[in-house]
Amino acid sequence: MTRKSITIRKTQKFFNTYPIVLFLQHNNLSVNEWSCLRINIKELTNTNILILKNSIVENVIFRKNKKTKGVFKFLFQGPCVAIGCLELSQLIKLVNTCKTMRKLLITGALFENKFLTHLDLIQLLTLDESIYNQLINNINRSSKFYELLKNSLNNQILEQIPKDFINCLSYIKSTK
Repeated sequence: MTRKSITIRKTQKFFNTYPIVLFLQHNNLSVNEWSCLRINIKELTNTNILILKNSIVENVIFRKNKKTKGVFKFLFQGPCVAIGCLELSQLIKLVNTCKTMRKLLITGALFENKFLTHLDLIQLLTLDESIYNQLINNINRSSKFYELLKNSLNNQILEQIPKDFINCLSYIKSTK
């Protein structure tokens, strides 16, 4: 077995094991900073860290989810790390830990086989978990999208959505 094939299998196993993966770029972390990061991650149960080979990660993720082709081209531009966890509560702790280290930059995440940018990740972490899970389930069903969206969100939030977006949803609904 070559070094590349071992790295590919290790990366595939990592992404198959952890349904939630946080992507970080790091800039010249010292040995003390690396050990501090690893210690913080080991304190959380069922979490792990993987130093990424940029081209291999893109191919592994693309094989798993064909819709991600090209999404990761700009994500993996420098030295990257992935931290895997099993639960959303662990992700919140990981993000808080990573925010304390100035040389780490959160670039995105994989959550339930969907790619999230750093902005999506912030939105996910600020939402009530039950509302977000219900919304994701409703979107995945993709039938009666407008009614499900309306029932999943507060009326206050719906009032904030521009009328153009609601008109667009109505048009999509009428064409189905």
